[in-house]
Amino acid sequence: MESVPTPPPTTAIDVDAWIDKEGRIVRVRQDVHFTSEPGLQSTLTLTGFKSAVPVSVPTTK
Repeated sequence: MESVPTPPPTTAIDVDAWIDKEGRIVRVRQDVHFTSEPGLQSTLTLTGFKSAVPVSVPTTK
């Protein structure tokens, strides 16, 4: 099994969250700052709060 490289140490993580008028988080942006490499930015957008989501039970082996 191959080992996963250890990421460089972070110096800061900045997070912004957008809240809708009903008080729900609808977007989150995260900026990760590393000591020796370029930073990383990710954005998560949440939608369809009232939409039904199909769920199935996993089968056992």
